[in-house]
Amino acid sequence: MDSFVEIWESIKELLRSRVTEVAYNVWLSPLEFVSFQSDTITLSISDFKRKIIEDKFSSLIEEACADAFGFPVRVHYVTPDDSSQLKTGFSAEPQSSPTAEEETAYTFQNFIIGPSNRFAHAAALNVANNPGKAYNPLFIYGHSGLGKTHLLSAIMHEIKRQRPHEVILYISGEHFTNELIHHLKEHSTSTFHDKYRGCDVLLVDDIQFIANKETTQEEFFHTFEALKNAGKQIVLSSDRPPREMLTLEERLRWKRVWRSLRKKPKSSTSISATTWCRLLRKTSKRTSASSKAP
Repeated sequence: MDSFVEIWESIKELLRSRVTEVAYNVWLSPLEFVSFQSDTITLSISDFKRKIIEDKFSSLIEEACADAFGFPVRVHYVTPDDSSQLKTGFSAEPQSSPTAEEETAYTFQNFIIGPSNRFAHAAALNVANNPGKAYNPLFIYGHSGLGKTHLLSAIMHEIKRQRPHEVILYISGEHFTNELIHHLKEHSTSTFHDKYRGCDVLLVDDIQFIANKETTQEEFFHTFEALKNAGKQIVLSSDRPPREMLTLEERLRWKRVWRSLRKKPKSSTSISATTWCRLLRKTSKRTSASSKAP
């Protein structure tokens, strides 16, 4: 066991060198080694962080493990309390409440503001202070590593702090797709609908993942419409602007959604109720650090 623990520590050092210091401290450092059997390493992490790690860092962790062991390694995640839920990978319940440590993870307080992201930060902060009223939906796009995940997490934390009883769902486009597939197979789509159409705030990271996925697009459209009509807050992020997701724009039903997202503000002081903003490449000294994994 000790030798595997030492190998895991070396893997963590590899991970530290491949991401920003903030990303490592918040998401990767808390990972704990559990076991190694055959070609699978099992790691323990809180359920809240597991969802983000699986969506954002899974490939990076697998690559670091393969570099350390010298052969491909599969990574299995468990939670300290209960690993049975991981086998299905999905839950109809809202995301678990973050711990005190997680509350200080990606917040507005530790988001570094610069000329390239000032408007995105201001719009996100407005959403957090006035969910469903300020900018709804809010669409943020930019290249990987420029702070999309940070802003979405900050919105989630701030709304939870101000409105602890609000039901907040923070997922990725990939997770939305996989969960829908799971419920379709289990003939439990009503549970899926209740979960997503019954929340107060829906934040979807990497929404571009659902492009070319007809069934997922259809389901997301209905979810979008239900939440929008109910005055619930929707926040989307993507590494591409709406006009480049052609399979989404070409569909007649989506025109209402993306038409509103095309209302790009003329200035930071003149913005519509529905807005989208771009995170440009940083020109500050943090450029090199920000270009690493989020």
